[in-house]
Amino acid sequence: MATNSDIKEESTSPSKFSDFSIINEDNLADFLKKQLTIPQMQFFGGTPFTEYVDKNAVFFSQLENLKENEKTAYLLGCLSDEVYKLLKLSRPNTALASCKYSDLVDDLTKFYTETIKYAKEYSNLLLPNGYYTDNKTLHRMKQVEWKSLEELTSEKIPDLVKVIILFDYYKEPVKSIAERYIQEHHNNLNLTDFITHMETESLFINESSDGKKCRRKK
Repeated sequence: MATNSDIKEESTSPSKFSDFSIINEDNLADFLKKQLTIPQMQFFGGTPFTEYVDKNAVFFSQLENLKENEKTAYLLGCLSDEVYKLLKLSRPNTALASCKYSDLVDDLTKFYTETIKYAKEYSNLLLPNGYYTDNKTLHRMKQVEWKSLEELTSEKIPDLVKVIILFDYYKEPVKSIAERYIQEHHNNLNLTDFITHMETESLFINESSDGKKCRRKK
């Protein structure tokens, strides 16, 4: 049977402390999760971030006693994939894990305002009309916007409305392809099917900047 001195020697052994020193940044978040319980519900952006903090006041109060990088790791663990990606947009060349906790909290509070105005206007600020790298990016960004709006209003946006909004963003020759699809399926428009069709068609065409030329990729 181990004596008290044996237990004490084992618990304070340098090898035990070295286990903590070898934890790298990639494993830091997983390690921290074992030490402090992250809220069961992630932050999806459908409600103000301040409200999310209030609902998990005990957890966030405990964060204040941690080191900066630990607080940041815990905060990022609370965010849904959608919120994480939106937060990353403001820092495309910086790892979020290396950001200051207070700066990320400020951004979350600013990004997810306490009015429905965010849901209607935020994605337009990120993705102005006519400005996006490709149709897939446009589709994903608008889907995030619609999800936020539907959560805030508890109202489902009809697929027809969503398709028309996407149509307004397209340029030729993509716009003509979308118009033909809408005409052929106007009685039963499904957003998922529409997006799949448009992204498939986009693989074979080049959008023209002036909206006049169309050239098939070979």
